[in-house]
Amino acid sequence: MPFAHGSLQALRSGSGAEERLRQSLGYLEDAEAPVRAAAVRFIGVAARPFRGTNPVLLQRICGALEATLGDSDPAVRSLAHQNLLILRSPRGGQRSGWSPRPLRWQWC
Repeated sequence: MPFAHGSLQALRSGSGAEERLRQSLGYLEDAEAPVRAAAVRFIGVAARPFRGTNPVLLQRICGALEATLGDSDPAVRSLAHQNLLILRSPRGGQRSGWSPRPLRWQWC
């Protein structure tokens, strides 16, 4: 199963990371929506280290994710859209200046 914890660890370690990522692209065309959603999640996480380092691979991955924007399952479409936004954002991310603040309970 390509989405097992061991595969993700191997991607992070860099040994065969690009090949495992390429192999996972085939799961975007699976008949089952949960498999396609898992593939989109896996690819999105696995591709992040390649931002700014391998533009050819990243372009291929983004193209494959773009193809899932027309998927019949709304969860797959949403995950693909989110991952595309992340992968296309500048590496390191630009901060908006907004930061979460802790909730403070007030008694009336």
